[in-house]
Amino acid sequence: MTEPVYTLAAELAVGSMTQLQSLCLRASYSREISNIFNSPGPDPALFELSNEVGSMSPLLNSGLVPGRRIELTATHGGSAFNLYAGRIKKFSTRPMLGERTTVIEAVTDVDRLNRTILSTGIFAGINAGSLFTEIMSRSGVQSFTSDTLNDSVDFAWYNDRGAIGAIEELIRSGYYQMYVDGSGTFKMRNRYFGAFSSAVDSLSSGLLDLNYSLSDNQIINSVRAQATPRKQQTSISTLAFLAQPIAIAASGHLSFFASYADPRDGITPTPVGSAITPVASQDYYASANADGTGTDHTSTLSLAFVSFGGAAVASLFNGAGNSVYLSRFQVRGYPILSGAPISVKDEDATSQAQYGISDFQLSDLLITDQNYLRDLVATLITERADPRDSVEVVMKNEFPQVVQYQVGDLLAVVNSLTGVNSSWSIRNMRHEISLTSGLEHTMVLGLEKFTPVPYLVLDDASFGKLDDGRQLAL
Repeated sequence: MTEPVYTLAAELAVGSMTQLQSLCLRASYSREISNIFNSPGPDPALFELSNEVGSMSPLLNSGLVPGRRIELTATHGGSAFNLYAGRIKKFSTRPMLGERTTVIEAVTDVDRLNRTILSTGIFAGINAGSLFTEIMSRSGVQSFTSDTLNDSVDFAWYNDRGAIGAIEELIRSGYYQMYVDGSGTFKMRNRYFGAFSSAVDSLSSGLLDLNYSLSDNQIINSVRAQATPRKQQTSISTLAFLAQPIAIAASGHLSFFASYADPRDGITPTPVGSAITPVASQDYYASANADGTGTDHTSTLSLAFVSFGGAAVASLFNGAGNSVYLSRFQVRGYPILSGAPISVKDEDATSQAQYGISDFQLSDLLITDQNYLRDLVATLITERADPRDSVEVVMKNEFPQVVQYQVGDLLAVVNSLTGVNSSWSIRNMRHEISLTSGLEHTMVLGLEKFTPVPYLVLDDASFGKLDDGRQLAL
């Protein structure tokens, strides 16, 4: 059996990749699909390199800097396979005899999402795919792509929100799936990802190990989905105001934030679609005394005003030769108010009677269409009311399979002792490569049973035909 040729390259100089495979002793990496039940993870990797002469010691090699790119690829049978691409997180060096190694820890760009806080404008009526692009671009993610997502997000606004939380919210709302592939590209897949796949390979031999399990851990037989619609008010309301007068010194400046609040209670923070620049005397007033009496000095003030999604910044300059009091200040505009929450619930009484009640709740969904929520809840109940089959298979030095398989691939697995004889989807994978005494490449696949569903997808050329034995999908 022909072995693949591995290449390990790291960015030791900005924009230039240096080959390190001659120093590599061991490597490990993993990959997993994120979905409504599984949050995105950084897909960590480890690379152990020989460091006999100190060339891989960070204090002796200025090119060993965290944040730089690292890539692992393989070539087999004339085909190239991207195994892992990420960024270096940490270097660890040991100088002891027989242990002179440097271990490089790496993560994918999911780590960027974990470290990014988003503050954006308001997105209204935006396509779900476009919202994904906005989040990725603002997070500094270098490579990403998305399936065509036909859903419309009525309202989204990120005010000091973690980017990873924003992505999780989008995945949950659309019942989407996402993973980072071997080249480091984020891939957002629509809710039909894998639903119409065909097996790429059949496994009945060549397995180092197989472990079949049937568990009630993922049973869901009571589901509630909730979303809160928002709508921009068509009449002008007071959005923010000063509760106490503020003194402004002669020829002095005053700057402050005015946070927008729901005009219905004056407390709850609310986004605003449009704010009116305050008008002198009507919206702000300056007087000689703190209680608003005395000489009117409003004409001596000049105002600079900038409105954001959830607050405004006001800067005033007092051109008078004496101190004045800003005794009144307010901001008016058109708030985007939340309506009554839409809630949909469904249960499977048969499943509850057999396995007990297992609740699952989805809140703050971005898609607020009630028909969609009803279909989403029904789909979850249909798919998760019974115990889930799973299989873990281990393969070692089975080429090209160990470098070829990708998460999401469908495999036909046959084992007479366990009774496994069906199709299974790869949900996660772990790889261990050792080069210390010949090549040993071990792959562990986490598989989930694939159950084809005859969805009718209206915007699909192959699966959108009426009277073809298919049922309407989400």
